[in-house]
Amino acid sequence: MTARIDVSIATRFVFCCLFFLTAVAAAHAQGGGPGSKAAESQELFSSLNTWSAFAEYSPNSQHMFLGYSEQRRLVTFGGEYARRLSVKSWVTTFYVAQVRPVMLEGDPTLAGIRDPATGQVVFRDPHPSRVEFAPLQNFSFQNFYNRQWTYAAGLNPLGFKANFLPHRRLQPFVAGGAGFLVSARDVPIDNTSNFNFSFEFGGGLEWYYIARRSLRFDYRLHHISNAFIGASNPGIDSGLWQITYSFGK
Repeated sequence: MTARIDVSIATRFVFCCLFFLTAVAAAHAQGGGPGSKAAESQELFSSLNTWSAFAEYSPNSQHMFLGYSEQRRLVTFGGEYARRLSVKSWVTTFYVAQVRPVMLEGDPTLAGIRDPATGQVVFRDPHPSRVEFAPLQNFSFQNFYNRQWTYAAGLNPLGFKANFLPHRRLQPFVAGGAGFLVSARDVPIDNTSNFNFSFEFGGGLEWYYIARRSLRFDYRLHHISNAFIGASNPGIDSGLWQITYSFGK
């Protein structure tokens, strides 16, 4: 079973990553050629209005702060609109809204029981059900699992982003957002809810290969739960890797 980490460890990890990204960006700025540094210092790599397309993936879930459902996977595709709010010499801030028309959430389903010594299946469930992941059970036997995917769509109307070193092509940033999602059936298990709330926060690096076009790479801690509007609320904590293409004017 994947080791659990508490919220303090997760928070320290995020801040350490952000510190590292800031240092990398600063080193990159110092390492530019004599002409490029002067040119970049005069140009603002940012847009008043920005549209983006992104893809996200989380290979696993575990208890980080609020969610307790383990071994869940997320695959999402979405779009984003950002409106620049302020510009300073060292930071630009943005209001951000995201839509995720395609979200695939993968749950482990109990397929049966096998003997770990021989690998022989001693019971196969004819009707696999989504369950809380528990790999070591039944004394000398082990549960084995398949995966069932659920379609969902989400909206994050409340979001922010802050880019540091806005006159450099490579900019570290922090971001966060909150919203909701609706799924084709209850997630992460039955008898919870097909309507869930979500929030996320994290950071990464944004590279402006030209003044109004960029590629963004970031990692976010992402949470899904129904806020106890369902019969139970196990919740999902995921680490989402995101890649984003942005263009603006």
